Amino acid sequence: RNYMALLGVLVAAYAVLERVARPHAQALVALLVIGLLVFLCLLRSAAWGSALSLAVENATNNPLSARASNDLGIELAELAQHDPASPWFAKAVAEFERGKALPKASPLPEQALIVLHAANGLPVDPAWWDSIDEKLGSRTVGVQETLAISGLLDRAREGIAIDPARLERAWRAVDARLPWPAHQRARFADWLAGQPGRREAALVEFDRAAKEADGSLRKQIEAAMQRVASANAASSTPP
Repeated sequence: RNYMALLGVLVAAYAVLERVARPHAQALVALLVIGLLVFLCLLRSAAWGSALSLAVENATNNPLSARASNDLGIELAELAQHDPASPWFAKAVAEFERGKALPKASPLPEQALIVLHAANGLPVDPAWWDSIDEKLGSRTVGVQETLAISGLLDRAREGIAIDPARLERAWRAVDARLPWPAHQRARFADWLAGQPGRREAALVEFDRAAKEADGSLRKQIEAAMQRVASANAASSTPP
């Protein structure tokens, strides 16, 4: 199905050549058209032969597409195996930097830049967080925005040194415009409970998540909330 669009080229070429060719040469015309189709198919196959080549083609053909840019950045980062020593790492960073400035770009490029650097112990540019704040505050919050912030939360929960204050600010900015579902709120509360001095805030989020959940999820959230409440009470009790 990747080559169906080329049939239009085949039909058009045959129609033109058939008109100008003599009757006895029409077999040759057919062979020429078939050869053209084979050539075009080979070109398409080369472009679609790998995720990287497809991403390069899409970004080249659609330079203002934020999605194409982000896809290319991801492929370059994977090619670098997220290693700053790889020359592909710098190319990935450059593509994400380009992509974040494109019209209607989501915070996904900034998310990638933050994670790539934080995971490798490299400095995280505060401007990336500022860009996230600006986008979340001035644009419609949708799927890509929630994916960007939940992705940062996931990496923080995995132990990557994501700035907790900036992450909490971004999470709450999304929540103010598109409230998180109960399971995501509980994940945030669980992470928040592990931040210094934030257990009380975590309990507030756990309580809200429990009220919004039902069934087994609600029981899980209530159990987690009870553990945090007990730990908070124990730490508040004087020796």
